[in-house]
Amino acid sequence: MDKKPPDKPILPEICVASVYERDIKGVFGHLKMAEISYGDLRGLCDKIVDRAHCNSNSRHKSSYAGI
Repeated sequence: MDKKPPDKPILPEICVASVYERDIKGVFGHLKMAEISYGDLRGLCDKIVDRAHCNSNSRHKSSYAGI
């Protein structure tokens, strides 16, 4: 069986654009692809994941503050 590609992209273009503007452009915007190391990219990904965890924990805690 041939797999059919999805009709819609998984992430909307606006989401991808905002991630680029917020997270990538300031760090790698002036560099060529060959100038970006695996470690640099991994470090940025870790920073984004840490931020997401921090934000989700604060929302979770504040939603139960009244209990």
